[in-house]
Amino acid sequence: MVRKRQKRPPYPRKKAPRLTGIISLHKRGFGFVKVGPNKEIFIPPPMTGGAMHGEKVEVEIISRSERGPEGRVVKVDAKKNQVIVATVISAKNGKIDLFSPFLDDQREILLKKSDEPVSTGDRVALLILNRSGSTLTCKIHKILGSMYDPATDISAAMLQYGLMPRFPEKVVEEIEMLQEAEEAGRKDLTAQQTVTIDPKDAKDYDDAIYIERTSSGYLLFVHIADVSYYVKEGSFLDKEAFKRGNSTYFPGFVVPMLPEKLSNDLCSLKENVPRRAVTAEIACDREGRVHRTAFYRSMIRSAKRFSYEEAKEVLDGKRSDPNKPLLDLMHEVALKFKNLRRERGSVELSLKESRIECDKAGVPQHVTSVYYDITHQMIEEFMLKANEAVALEIEKKHPESIYRVHEEPAEQNMQEFFSYARMLGFHLSPKPSQEEIIALFSLAEQTPYIEDLALRYIRSMKMAVYATENIGHYGLSLSHYTHFTSPIRRYIDLVIHRLLLDNAKKHNLEKIADHTSTTERTSFKAEMYVISLKKLRLILATYEKDPKTVFPGRITKLGQHGVTFDLPDLGFDGFIDIGLLPGGSWYYDEKIFRLVNGRSKQRLNLGETISLRIQNISLLHEKIDWVWLDKSSS
Repeated sequence: MVRKRQKRPPYPRKKAPRLTGIISLHKRGFGFVKVGPNKEIFIPPPMTGGAMHGEKVEVEIISRSERGPEGRVVKVDAKKNQVIVATVISAKNGKIDLFSPFLDDQREILLKKSDEPVSTGDRVALLILNRSGSTLTCKIHKILGSMYDPATDISAAMLQYGLMPRFPEKVVEEIEMLQEAEEAGRKDLTAQQTVTIDPKDAKDYDDAIYIERTSSGYLLFVHIADVSYYVKEGSFLDKEAFKRGNSTYFPGFVVPMLPEKLSNDLCSLKENVPRRAVTAEIACDREGRVHRTAFYRSMIRSAKRFSYEEAKEVLDGKRSDPNKPLLDLMHEVALKFKNLRRERGSVELSLKESRIECDKAGVPQHVTSVYYDITHQMIEEFMLKANEAVALEIEKKHPESIYRVHEEPAEQNMQEFFSYARMLGFHLSPKPSQEEIIALFSLAEQTPYIEDLALRYIRSMKMAVYATENIGHYGLSLSHYTHFTSPIRRYIDLVIHRLLLDNAKKHNLEKIADHTSTTERTSFKAEMYVISLKKLRLILATYEKDPKTVFPGRITKLGQHGVTFDLPDLGFDGFIDIGLLPGGSWYYDEKIFRLVNGRSKQRLNLGETISLRIQNISLLHEKIDWVWLDKSSS
């Protein structure tokens, strides 16, 4: 008799735990969900579950790699009365076609019949009525104006990203009732020859600097606007500042965290006006190493308001000013701090910023390049030093605080960056040290690869965020770091002031950290959208004057799908599909990170200068199709 072996019942499959967080979606359809301090889950395009950007979702982790966990959305807490900004592409015979730059490419909009008459080019706010997978059923909620009117760019971005230019009535009433009173214990430093250095169009002056030489080294005073004197914890002002999280800066327009009476007046460290401040007094030796710190409330009077350009002219001897000895000393100390940064392994990336100037009607006029010169570096070094000193001091006082943290990058990301640098001809050991990376960028400054290398290095990093768990700041090579120096425009800094000097309520610090990390990203997206659109308008104006205009470009990325380039004069990125490159038969060689022509064996290199012409430009679709001109065409 043969006894059959009985099959064992299958073990119950362990259910993957569900995690909750806010989803941030990319234009190409993928996203990230933040599920805790310093923890994000990557969501590929098919796995977003129809969620919209900024919504609360539940996710399951489906796989893990060196880059981190990958998951899928299993539940969406859909926002009520959600609005999407779109443009009417055509309106004929009752049929309306729409385009929204704020939706990923997989979305489809179904529009309910509306009594609201619309025309081609109208910017509209769509109210979402229903969702089914990637399809949104909407109705027209409001007409915002015309896409052909540049004045609507900022208002459209504010509506899309939930930014509020006006303050609630209760906040306005609270501002009107503010009273200033004499205080005991505030140190009078109005006799110091304090200066501010800011962008020429700034109005909210957060910080002022004074330095003096001592027998043992230097004594640095970093004075920061005392916002906590005016914005009391739990007030309507405080609640609104928390809600906004930070100020948002558009070309020629600011959505402030605080009402203008505070941000541009009472708190702003204006020239020759007594102002309340919180002072970080930092004593250093002759090499710039800190050996003593003190923090207290003060009264200061800024002796001089410099723009960066004016301060640079004084340092260079092109402008006469009685504050030159102070600026020279600031320069001297900043160089000491920079040397210490290099010693501890911090990589300094000095990228220029492209700033677009617009007239009062929002029409873009031109793009200017702002270079990260020594005056910018001076102020940055002093702010970094103050932020570090405050983080160390608060840790002594409180078991819990909020830190600005930056995780180490994934090993795979760094190895890809190192391979890429080697391909460009830079020598690196199998496991490069921080000293080698610093040396790499010093060498790259003399080559056309510097900007591309810097951007690739930044993109290999993880995003810096606010957190109550201190894991250090990788990018700055610091064990302790926070934000203390900009309380007019960042809510975290206001909280840090309270923790530093007041008996602040320490509950909900994690909630504050998570919320302000989110508002920071939201503001950045809104700012970048408006800037990119203004640059597109500038290119369109050039094209309309002469459709045959040739634009000089520079290759910034090569891949299997084509070529990414930038227009250096405008700071504008573009892309050409591999099938549209001149000569045909191109393929991507992963071993050498280059595109190669299968016929001529020609190679396309990073940093290579190219000539481009516009084939088609659509303001309504916010898109440009480019033609690459070979040498015979240009």
